Amino acid sequence: MKSRKIYWSPIIFGVGSIIFYTILMEVLSGDFGRAARGTFSIVFRIFCYFWISHIAEQQGRKRVIFVIVGIFVPAITLIVMGLLGNKRENTIANNGYRS
Repeated sequence: MKSRKIYWSPIIFGVGSIIFYTILMEVLSGDFGRAARGTFSIVFRIFCYFWISHIAEQQGRKRVIFVIVGIFVPAITLIVMGLLGNKRENTIANNGYRS
């Protein structure tokens, strides 16, 4: 059985963002709270789209599929991407030969 490389940073960031957004929902209320949550959500989603695309490319997976799923649930997609690990094997051909 192959050992998979688990990416910890997207897992930690995904869980942390869910916790942060939950706290943000409780603390901020009114018009300012809606604006702050909306701004955070847009910035967070744009950041996640690029990061999900980059991780999928590193793992040898199709970027478009994961970005489309990330549109609906970006934090959960980051957690799943971190848990999936690499699809391609670590070989000299995949990594490039460096002497």
